[in-house]
Amino acid sequence: MNDFWAYIWGTLTFTSSAAYRHLVHHRQIHRGFSWLWRSACQNKRKFFFWLLLNDRISTRQLLRRKDMYLDDYNCVLCSHAVEEGFLRLFFHRPFAMACRYSLHLLLPNSLEIETILEAYKIQLNQSHEKKKRFS
Repeated sequence: MNDFWAYIWGTLTFTSSAAYRHLVHHRQIHRGFSWLWRSACQNKRKFFFWLLLNDRISTRQLLRRKDMYLDDYNCVLCSHAVEEGFLRLFFHRPFAMACRYSLHLLLPNSLEIETILEAYKIQLNQSHEKKKRFS
């Protein structure tokens, strides 16, 4: 009995375009990425935010996950014994809370960046709608 080999996309020959189409069409991507790349901000800011969305900012939490040894993984900006992660730095530190307060944004009870972004987008759209009505 002979073995029969075929690629997942149903052909007997490999092409990079067929492999790419197969990989791209089956992946669920959050809308936050399309919002980001369509925004009018500078590319360096888009790239930084892309790193944030992918949890690739070099926080102590990420360094621990990559098995890098540090004497302490706690947040250096506060006296609490809490691990420094991107959610803490960008959403729970006093500066981040002051920025959020100035924009009248409420932080949802979620640890998922996609859920937080969705809530912020809805709140900002509602705020913009109110301003349009009262103008």
